[in-house]
Amino acid sequence: VNEVVPIVGLLVIGNSLNGLATLPYILQLADGWTSLALYTDLFLSMVIFPVMYMVAVNYGGVGAALVWIGSGLLSIVITVIIMHRRLLKNQMNEWFIRDILYILSTIVIIFWLSSLVDRGGWNEYLELSMIIATGIMAVIVGVLSSNQLRPKLISMIRHVYA
Repeated sequence: VNEVVPIVGLLVIGNSLNGLATLPYILQLADGWTSLALYTDLFLSMVIFPVMYMVAVNYGGVGAALVWIGSGLLSIVITVIIMHRRLLKNQMNEWFIRDILYILSTIVIIFWLSSLVDRGGWNEYLELSMIIATGIMAVIVGVLSSNQLRPKLISMIRHVYA
């Protein structure tokens, strides 16, 4: 289990990066602009698959997971920068700072604060409870940090308790 935890954590980061690239991808498709996604995926496939194989053989699962993170970062950098030159001009910095960096930083602070808790002597049930509580807290703080999701959450709470 201890050998798998770092790999899973890295894969979660890689999948999260791919998730960040989803909305720009959907916008491209809605505009009828399929070539950017096609060429990006072709490029990433030609680069990532051979690199992933070489790294996995030499460095194992952690190395392969790091390549997956690199793939997600490249996907975001390539598609988001090019997309914002054609669609949503002059909005990339606002998207990155307000919708990504600000929310991500609040979530990272929650996980950092959780890492400061002394867990010496905790059994696996307490440890699991702490992980689940930290994850829930990170989602709540992330939603509350979002200018778009916070009003919807408040509206839902008012509706339930009205």
